[in-house]
Amino acid sequence: MRPPPRVLPRDLAQLLIDVNRLRAQGRAESSRRLADLEREADRRYRAGSRLIAYGTLAPGAPNHHIIAGLVGTWENGCVEGDFFPTGWGAVQGYPAMRWRPGAPCHPVHVLHAAPLTAAWDRLDRFEGDGYRRVLAPVWRKGRLLCVGNLYAIRDHPGNGDA
Repeated sequence: MRPPPRVLPRDLAQLLIDVNRLRAQGRAESSRRLADLEREADRRYRAGSRLIAYGTLAPGAPNHHIIAGLVGTWENGCVEGDFFPTGWGAVQGYPAMRWRPGAPCHPVHVLHAAPLTAAWDRLDRFEGDGYRRVLAPVWRKGRLLCVGNLYAIRDHPGNGDA
């Protein structure tokens, strides 16, 4: 039996589209609008304090030590998307993900940690130019679990790059 489709509320879907598009543009003139939208995502979904880990930062993975000092809790879920054998993690056996609504849902770990809000710049530098942080929904048992930040492969449609 096929699982029921995962459907986002329209306002959340639009918020994700807008934030990810503006993050991809990276233009100074859009920074104020992006900051407003990110504050809204934090207010409504606490997105700024959530990291979606599917690769080397996940518990037990080779680079987990990068975030191990952030005090928080872990939860399991899944994110819809596609994997590509590219990016620096691929050589370690961790292909890069592109978030894509409607794609198969892949297991992820979600770190809920208030200190993440002060760690994003450091984590962005660690991930490097090949990845971009996008907001994505996390699902569990067909229901929306939370919204968080996922390091997605850069320059793939669906991440706001098209």
